[in-house]
Amino acid sequence: MIIHSKKRSFGKACDVSLFTLGTMRATESLDKMNYLIKSAHDAGINHLETAAAYGNAEKLIGESLKELEASENIFRKEWIITTKVKKALLIKLGLVHMAVINLLKMQLTAKYLVFAIFIYIF
Repeated sequence: MIIHSKKRSFGKACDVSLFTLGTMRATESLDKMNYLIKSAHDAGINHLETAAAYGNAEKLIGESLKELEASENIFRKEWIITTKVKKALLIKLGLVHMAVINLLKMQLTAKYLVFAIFIYIF
C-alpha cells in the first residue's frame, strides 16, 4: 500500500516528504537497504539521508535504487538524497569561514546520483 504523505517545497525543483529515512542503521546488507527504501517509498517518504561516515550506506543506496527500479518500478528520480561533507572538503572549497551553509547542491551527470547537501559547521 502506498501512502500519499504530505510534502513541502524543496527549492524550486521538487517537493520533499516531511519525514526522512536515515540510512545509518541499514548498512548490514543490500537486502536490508532494499527493504527499508521500499518501505519508505510505500509510506510516501521520498527523502533519504546518509553520510560517508555511515560506512557503505551511500554505495548500498545506489545499488538498492538500481535494483528497486528494475524490480519494483521505484525510480531514482523520485528521491531527494542528502549527505554530509567533511570539514576538509569545506577548507578546499574555501567555505570554512562560514558558520552554516544551508544548502550546497552538487549536480553530476545523469549517470550519477545528484546530492543536495546540508552542511553544518560547529
